Amino acid sequence: MSAVGKMSIHHETEHAVHNVWGYIVWAAETIIFFLAGIIVGFRVLNDESGHIRNSDYYRLPILYIFMNFARAISISAFWPILSTTGYKMTRSEMTVVIWGGLRGAVGIAFALIAANDT
Repeated sequence: MSAVGKMSIHHETEHAVHNVWGYIVWAAETIIFFLAGIIVGFRVLNDESGHIRNSDYYRLPILYIFMNFARAISISAFWPILSTTGYKMTRSEMTVVIWGGLRGAVGIAFALIAANDT
């Protein structure tokens, strides 16, 4: 779309289209964060203890390290393909992708899907 689609939008309406899509993204992210807060809060309150346990605070950094490690393994496995096709990813870009991961609304949406999958 960025290669030829941008030329299809008239120059005078480009700013309006950008504003509309910006609002749609904001609204979608707000809905996802709102739903995630409700679902996580409901699950925490329905837990046996009714609150976040101390062990959860210890598990969170370990989970973060394992997620980054798993992301590094998967991206490194596909790096030979990514470095020769498409935009040709460099090693420094690969490092940013590994560290950056999926943050924000997309990551929360995936977490909600995984939490509801039996």
